[in-house]
Amino acid sequence: MDNLEYFFNIMDTRKTNRKYQNYVPPKEDIERIINSARLAPSAINAQNWKFIAIYNDEIKHKMAQAVLDTYDEILSKLKDEDLKEKISATGDIRHF
Repeated sequence: MDNLEYFFNIMDTRKTNRKYQNYVPPKEDIERIINSARLAPSAINAQNWKFIAIYNDEIKHKMAQAVLDTYDEILSKLKDEDLKEKISATGDIRHF
């Protein structure tokens, strides 16, 4: 299997995992992943992204709550009830 086939095999068979563990990968692994992501191509090589690894559980929970609060705020401002129902029907995002 060549590299391209291997890549597409991974992409085609990937699974969503929402059963998270308390495992924290070694800092070296996280740095390697971030470095690989940093080298990914971007439009006109702008590479206008930032990567941050959050280890503190309290900060992660605050960030998650901020996302939920913003989601609820946006949903409450929608005037189109059909659109609001479609968005709400996509599932409960509160199960991180």
